[in-house]
Amino acid sequence: MNKDEDICPDNTKLMADKLQSLGYLVNYKKSVFQPAQKIVFFGFIIDTVTFKVYLTDKKISKLSNFASKLLKKHPITARQLASFIGLIVNAFYAILEAPLHYRALE
Repeated sequence: MNKDEDICPDNTKLMADKLQSLGYLVNYKKSVFQPAQKIVFFGFIIDTVTFKVYLTDKKISKLSNFASKLLKKHPITARQLASFIGLIVNAFYAILEAPLHYRALE
């Protein structure tokens, strides 16, 4: 951590190297070494300025497409409905402000 943006990447690299030397496995491909105010983590956009979590466009499309398919299909299986409910429950972290009524589906 440092207020100077130019020093932050060096500090981050130093920390990753130290963790690796202690035996931890650092995934450099998924790591972010540049200072950022928004990062994508497990399909969520974490905004450190507004302290909010958003769904990625990919996750929104997946949820929307799944819902559209279920509405057009009759009958649907319990497994399909359970998968859809799982997507909704997973999205709760990002959409806590909007009321979701999924208990009736369960």
